[in-house]
Amino acid sequence: MQASDYREPFLEGQVNYSTVQNLKKNIQSLPQDYQWLFDEFNEVNYSKPESRIKHIPYKLEKPLLNLNIHQLIVLPHKNLILAEYTDGCYYTIKYLDFVDLNTLQTIKSMELQQQLDDKIIYQVFNGVDYIFYQERYGCIRLIKFDDFEQKEEKYLIEFYMDNYEPLYNASIIDEFTIILQKGPFFILYKLDTISLNQMNPDTRIRFEIGYFNSQDYMNQISNNSNQIFIKVGKQGQTIYQMLRSDYSYNEKHRNYYIFKDLSKTCFLDDTTLQISLKLDKKLYVVRYFNLYDFLMDESFNLYQLNTDTLTLEKIHKLYKASFTNMDKIETSPTKIILLYKDQIANYTFLIFDCRTFQMLDCIKNIMSDNYHTFGIDTVNSRIYYKSAKMDFISYFRFITNYDMYYGCLIPVLRQGNQIIKNDLKDFWENFIAYNSKSEDIFHIQDLNSGFIKDISKENSDNFFSFVRNNVGIFYHPEFQEIIKQKYDDQNTYQEVQNINSEDILERKDVSQIYLNGNRKVIWSEFRQKSQQYYDFNNFFCIMLNRFNEKQYVLEISEKNTIVYYDKMTQAFTKIDMLDIVKSSNIPILALLDDELGIIVISYSDEVKIFSLDSKQRIKEISGKMDHKSIFMGNNYVQVNCDFVSNILFFKNRKVDKFIQIQYLQQSSQLETFNCYQKDINQKAYSLVKRKSKGDESGIYTMISNSFQDMFNEQYLIQPVFPAFYFDYAQKIIIDSSAIQLYIKNELEMVGNFEIDITDQLIIDYNSVIHQNNQEIVKEISSNVEKYLKFVSGFGTGFGVFQNNLVALETIAKQISMKDKQSLPILICQKMLGGDSPLDFCIKAHQQKIINLMLTIIIKYQDHIMFNKLIDKNLCELIKQQIDLQEYFESSLPTYQIVNPQYPSQHHDEQEIIVGKTLDHPKEVHDKYDELFGGKLSKSDSEDESMVSVEYQLINLPETLTRNPRELMKELSDTEKPEYFENLVIQNIINFKWNTYTKTVYQKKFYIYLIFLATFIFDIFYSAYSNKRQVKAETEENQLIVNASEVSEPNIWIKISAKVVCSAVLIYFLLHEVEQLTIQKANYFRDVWNYFDFTHIIAFVTFCVIDFTNEDSDSLILIKILVIVLSFMKLFYFLRIYDGFSFLVQMMGGVFKDLKYFISFFLIFILQFGMIFLVLFKAASIDEYNGVNKMAYFLMAFRISSGDFQLDEYQNQDDTVVIFAWIIWLIAVMTLNIVFMNFIIAVISESYERVMQKLVAESYKVKANMIVEREQLFSDKDLTKEELFPNFIIVRRPTNNDSNDAGEWQGFIKDLKYTIRTSAAKSKSEMIQNFHSSIEKIYGAIQQNQQNNNQNDSIDEKLSQLNGKLDSKVEGLEFQVKNIDSKVLGLQDDMQFIKSTLVQLLQKQNQ
Repeated sequence: MQASDYREPFLEGQVNYSTVQNLKKNIQSLPQDYQWLFDEFNEVNYSKPESRIKHIPYKLEKPLLNLNIHQLIVLPHKNLILAEYTDGCYYTIKYLDFVDLNTLQTIKSMELQQQLDDKIIYQVFNGVDYIFYQERYGCIRLIKFDDFEQKEEKYLIEFYMDNYEPLYNASIIDEFTIILQKGPFFILYKLDTISLNQMNPDTRIRFEIGYFNSQDYMNQISNNSNQIFIKVGKQGQTIYQMLRSDYSYNEKHRNYYIFKDLSKTCFLDDTTLQISLKLDKKLYVVRYFNLYDFLMDESFNLYQLNTDTLTLEKIHKLYKASFTNMDKIETSPTKIILLYKDQIANYTFLIFDCRTFQMLDCIKNIMSDNYHTFGIDTVNSRIYYKSAKMDFISYFRFITNYDMYYGCLIPVLRQGNQIIKNDLKDFWENFIAYNSKSEDIFHIQDLNSGFIKDISKENSDNFFSFVRNNVGIFYHPEFQEIIKQKYDDQNTYQEVQNINSEDILERKDVSQIYLNGNRKVIWSEFRQKSQQYYDFNNFFCIMLNRFNEKQYVLEISEKNTIVYYDKMTQAFTKIDMLDIVKSSNIPILALLDDELGIIVISYSDEVKIFSLDSKQRIKEISGKMDHKSIFMGNNYVQVNCDFVSNILFFKNRKVDKFIQIQYLQQSSQLETFNCYQKDINQKAYSLVKRKSKGDESGIYTMISNSFQDMFNEQYLIQPVFPAFYFDYAQKIIIDSSAIQLYIKNELEMVGNFEIDITDQLIIDYNSVIHQNNQEIVKEISSNVEKYLKFVSGFGTGFGVFQNNLVALETIAKQISMKDKQSLPILICQKMLGGDSPLDFCIKAHQQKIINLMLTIIIKYQDHIMFNKLIDKNLCELIKQQIDLQEYFESSLPTYQIVNPQYPSQHHDEQEIIVGKTLDHPKEVHDKYDELFGGKLSKSDSEDESMVSVEYQLINLPETLTRNPRELMKELSDTEKPEYFENLVIQNIINFKWNTYTKTVYQKKFYIYLIFLATFIFDIFYSAYSNKRQVKAETEENQLIVNASEVSEPNIWIKISAKVVCSAVLIYFLLHEVEQLTIQKANYFRDVWNYFDFTHIIAFVTFCVIDFTNEDSDSLILIKILVIVLSFMKLFYFLRIYDGFSFLVQMMGGVFKDLKYFISFFLIFILQFGMIFLVLFKAASIDEYNGVNKMAYFLMAFRISSGDFQLDEYQNQDDTVVIFAWIIWLIAVMTLNIVFMNFIIAVISESYERVMQKLVAESYKVKANMIVEREQLFSDKDLTKEELFPNFIIVRRPTNNDSNDAGEWQGFIKDLKYTIRTSAAKSKSEMIQNFHSSIEKIYGAIQQNQQNNNQNDSIDEKLSQLNGKLDSKVEGLEFQVKNIDSKVLGLQDDMQFIKSTLVQLLQKQNQ
């Protein structure tokens, strides 16, 4: 079989292992304060199946041509893999490689003198690693692994047998019993004189067995059917042997050895070795020392053996399935791990909690037969497997929840038995003392290393006295001799008077500071150097710097005052706090971080954190703080207390986020009675017991780590990453199943992620997208909750089916029947800094899915925190013409400010719009005076009327700052005036208009007025000064013209006027050039720009002609052109003012609407002009001298305007004159009556539309001008916070209804409002009727239940009523949904209503 035929665990397709690598993404969207987290850690993308699997190429030490791997043994606690293999060409030599577990690099290699069928057996017993190996000639040796690794002949036991048989298995059952399987033989050895724990190479034992054939074995057991072992040991040795190849040894269960054949299970008494019980089923032992001990059958039923009656008692069914072959059973103090093959030869991996039997993970079809699992590592929670070609070793982590690692309870064991609280006699930090079997001996155990030593009870006090001062004493070679002496502190340390910079602050007690070199300082004397006043004594502790170095000594001198000594500067510093610093207890430890600007003071009952800037307490964590641990990092402080971690993140020296991690769901049932942390930022160990069992409870250890360990990409859940998905989330609570997000100053949870996922869920998410729609709909309908869970790389079901409208609609339908408050966050980014499903469908221009996504967000995530999803896409949504009316009316883009600092009543009713850059929108609560303090008028009288005022914050920071020009550009380009009708867009435009646009255009307008006034003066002056008096005299039919005096214009006045106008136009020319440079080709898309440039060119031409040829006709024409263009530019500037803006816009709209009609009208003018030309034989008409060629076309136009000239009609022939009058009548009907009224109707329609959208058109004009203004900003200008803040705050009176919209605007508004109100009222009435119907139905059900005692009839009636209820619910839901369509229908009919009203008013005016 080729490598391409192998199916990798978890993977649907083939993975290119040579390119599998750990990808890392730089999250640029995060604040700089948090960037270090994601430069260092990587979020796993589970949508890529290979993300859960780590592949490491495996290379042997020996370059063998034909490799045969015999076995691989994983030693997780030693970080090793043992690889046993041979060369296929030379079977006589075996090799054993010691391979690093992480890198798979071979550390060393050794040759083994073994037969091919032999194998090494590895076992851990009582914390010691042992190796069984058989030499080539049949001698089996038991040796400690450390001695074996060093190739030292320090074996403990030799097992010798006359005949050679391969070693198949070996097991240390207890301290005195070992069983071997050699070929068909099972040999049980008893250590009669010494236990295995006490053995060493000097006390080695040799067991010898002679040859024993099958006939002799059968003869000895023939008389006793319950006997399968016979005693074969020589004198002084207890050895039993069984010759049964059909049996296999399983495990010891209580007092019985369990042997199985193909279909039966035998229980052998561990004393008599007689069969006590035989069952016709195969049973497997599920056991972890004496902590738990179960039997399991092939249907996953768990049993306990009743030793009194020798019967099985079923206690639980682990899993609803069965298996044919159990490949591996691994156990740990907390988990039961099973790998089995089902009926169709597929491997399934299961993990269960050993105490509650809750399934923690399930992975079906984990691998095919082409892969071999060679190790399950319960320490690191890994499963190792290899391919048939053995070119790589792979593993994956099967921890499914951080709760299985963080807060995991590990029993404290001694020789397989859990220590109970009653046995615990004393503890200090990481050392515990507990009873042994001997009354005079205590066991001392180091929880860090697990190392155990025995001491006499009389020396226990001495031990703890010594270890409190020097923990290294436990590992001293003369340990036993040292602790026999009495500890004397007085003679150990020398008193000194100073603390120098090179001194090490080791520890403190009630009154002294201990330094390196066995020195100490009396603190009460040393502190006098500070010359400060102290209210209290001994309220001091050692204080660390931000690098966890013991640099300071802190003392609380007064209730609100801190004094600390810095050994580096040899100086005291005093800090007066505004809050109380002192506690009822003495401080234990303190930390000073001058970069974060905080001081952390730890007491036995609380931890206080103070700001060095504000001198106030910023956090107080209280509780059972004597069981705490502290961690500090770049911008965070973490305090672990019992089963909770509290993490404070700082940004700009202020608390930005608070994350609380709850480790255990059953923490209320547990109690911590000791906690040890060697130093800051090191693992902390807690001793825990169960409350319900009191002192009879077993003792557990729980490890507390820094939250940074949760970023480990090998874990299935990395819960800290989603905590940073939404910037506004200020408080985050994480437990084993959910991440709850809270926003600043809000008590209610805003949203939560469901993170209780398994590997099987990841597989389902990967596979479901390949199914057809029918299967997907069925799957979602049967279990929609499954697709509400968050999986990194997928998001929720909305991310899984982001391209499938049918699936998304099915999810939306299913969740609509659920309580809104019970739903988790549905739409979010799939990974930190990545895209959300909404981003995907926007990029794909899938408008139906976009509308569905927006509806879901507005309905279920209507909070400012989630506006981030839409905010960054707002410009693109506008570009794609998506309807955003519901969005702008929701709570996503706006935040209603309700705060006592913001008065809801005020005498000043002006509307104020201001911008402010904030880190968080909730910070606006403290900014009232800064925002509005100097902008409101003060009341002159107490009797002055008050108005209601509301305050809103526009929550679009991405849109306003990321690309500040884009929003206005998209608004100016849009063809949907509805965008300009909502208050959010209007307020943004008003802010930009009033802040940096209006004043600029007003300034230009005032400058232009200089030009216009000067130009008008120049035109009038030139015209009247050049006027000539002409006198006409007629003599003898001759016209005599005498020229009178000519009034010549003053040349300097003309030059001055031209200079002033030119100076102004040069100013505008520079502006146009700058605009052209910036806009490039886009400059020519604006028609006003053509007018501007033509105006400048025309005026220059006018100046040239005016000074060179004053009386030419071209001068007259160019003057007319300049006049027209000058007033066009005037119209351009008049748009600044709202009163003129809509008129200018209306004029432009009218001409735009008339373009096709005018073209059609000119065609008719051309038609009738040609008819009249033929009819009158092109005769010249005196009225049209100079334009004779166009005379008849002008005649046709005059007819259309009602100006009739009939003089030429009487000169026609009798026959032609009839046709002439007929054509004239047709022309009058067509051009005058029909077309002129058409023009009036079109203009009226255009006027009506402009008036209806008066406000929208006005704001669009402003948007166009803002775009032009913003294009002139430099990159530096775009970063100015006063021009482009990330938030806009609006103050407006609630009763100030703007009347600027005009008559039609008000009418249409009222009409829309009436329709919407009626629809809402109808909808509420239907819902109310729906609820009353439900109450009546349930009332009837309850009445029937009270009056009817027959359960069957009640169930039948209940089902009928429920059926009716469902039908009514569906009917009512259908009716409610139809309301929206009816409203839309009514809105579509408004156009007809408006046109009808126009006609009625026109008739009334006539």
